[in-house]
Amino acid sequence: MPLPDRVTAARRHLDRHLFPDPPPSQSSAARWEVAGLVAALLALAVFLQIARIGWTGSLDSLWAEDGSIYLQGALTHGFFDAITSEYNGYLVLVPRLIGEVGAAFGLGDAAAAMAIASGLVVALCGLAVWFATAGHIASRLLRGALAALTVFSAVGGVETVVSAANVPWSMLVAVFWLLLWRPRTYTGAALAGAFIAATALSTPGTLFFLPLAALRAFTVRDGRDLTIVGSYFGANLIQGIAIVRSEYEQVEPIWSADAWDVLLQRVVDGTAFGLRLGGELWALLGWPFLTVLTLAFVVALAAGLWRTTPSVRWLAGLAIPIAVAMFLFSIYQRAVATPMLWLPDVWNDSAGRYAVVPVMLLLSVILAMVDRSWRGRGWGDRRAWAGLAVVTIVLASALVSLPARNLAARGTPPWSVSLEDAEQTCAADPESSTVFPISPPGFAFELPCSTVLASSDADPRR
Repeated sequence: MPLPDRVTAARRHLDRHLFPDPPPSQSSAARWEVAGLVAALLALAVFLQIARIGWTGSLDSLWAEDGSIYLQGALTHGFFDAITSEYNGYLVLVPRLIGEVGAAFGLGDAAAAMAIASGLVVALCGLAVWFATAGHIASRLLRGALAALTVFSAVGGVETVVSAANVPWSMLVAVFWLLLWRPRTYTGAALAGAFIAATALSTPGTLFFLPLAALRAFTVRDGRDLTIVGSYFGANLIQGIAIVRSEYEQVEPIWSADAWDVLLQRVVDGTAFGLRLGGELWALLGWPFLTVLTLAFVVALAAGLWRTTPSVRWLAGLAIPIAVAMFLFSIYQRAVATPMLWLPDVWNDSAGRYAVVPVMLLLSVILAMVDRSWRGRGWGDRRAWAGLAVVTIVLASALVSLPARNLAARGTPPWSVSLEDAEQTCAADPESSTVFPISPPGFAFELPCSTVLASSDADPRR
C-alpha cells in the first residue's frame, strides 16, 4: 500500500477508535434550562467540597502555598507580575489567579474566596470530563461517576481539597479527556482550548500527554481540532521557555526502590479502594492483601482488554503508561517516595496529590471497559451485572474515603485568628510588618502592615 494511503488509513482508524465524534445530543431541554442545571450542579459541587473539608478547614483556613505564595504574591506585586511569576521553576497561572481573587476580596474574606474559587475550578474539571467522555463512555451513569470522582478525589487527602496550589491536578485529568474530545461546535473547541492552555500554563504535567497530543495533531480535520492542538502546543512552548529560563534551584531528585511499593500502595490500592479504606486494609492485612489485590487487578485488566474493543485498547495503551510514568517521575523528581511509603500496620496521606491523576486515568480505562461491556445488554445479562458490581465497589470505596476533616493540619490556626493578631500588631506599629501563621502548622508568610491595614478593617488608631 502506498504511503499516502497508509497515512489516510491510520488517520481513519484513529478517528474511529481514539478520537470518535460524540453522539448527537438527545436532550430536548431549552438552553436556559441546561444552563440553569449546570449552574446548580457547579454550585452543589463547590458546596460539597467545602463541606468535605469542614467549614473551618476551608472557609477559615489557608493551606501552605495558598497563603505564602499566591495570596502574598497577589497582595505585594502588581497583577501582571503576580500572574507571570514562577514557582518551583515553572508558571502557575491558575493558582496565582485564585490568589488574585482572594486579594480582591480583602484579607478578611480572602480564605473563603480562595476556597470557593478553587472549588469552582475543580467543579469545572468535572464538567469538562462529563462532556469530553461522551465519545468513549456512552452510559450517563458511568460518565457521571467519572466526573464526580474527578471532583471528589478519593486519594488526594486533606491537602488537595479546595486548595489553589493543588487545583492543577484535577485540571490535568480534564485535559487528558479534552485532548480526546471532538467538540461539535467552535465554541466548545474554544472553551476546551482555553482550558488546556490555562492548565499547561499552570503545571508542566501536561507534557506527559505529549504522545496523545501528537496523535491528535496527526488526525487534525478542521479548525476545531487546530484550536485544541494549537492551545496545547502553544501553551506548553511558553511553559517550556519559562522552565528553561528559570533560576529556581530544584529539589535534588532521589530515586528509591520504595517507589515501586508506593506505586502499588497509592495507585493500585487507591484505584480499587481509595486512600482511607485502602489504607485501613493495608494496615490490617499488609502485603498479603496488596499482593493478591495487585495480581487480581492485573489479571482482570488484561482479561478485560483482551475482550474489549479497539477504542478501549487505545485508551488503555495511552492512559496506563502515562499514569505509571507520571507517578514514578513525580515522586522521583520531588524525592517523596520514602515519605509516601506505608510501613507495616500504618498508613499516611503524605503527598497524596501525586496519586490523583494516575488513579483517575486507571479509573477512566476501567469505566470505559465497563461501558463497552454494557452496550446493547439488558440488566439481566450477567456481564451487565458484573460491570455494575465493579462500579459499585469503586464508588463505595470512594465514598468511604471522602471525609477529609483534619483540623490539626487543616484549620490550625484559623485564618480569622491569625488576621486578628496581625491587625493588633499593625494597629500598634503601622510602619512594621507582621507574620501570618497558616495551615499546616509551621507554615507562615509575612506582609507589611501598610498592606494589612489597606486590605482589612483594622483601625490604625486602635
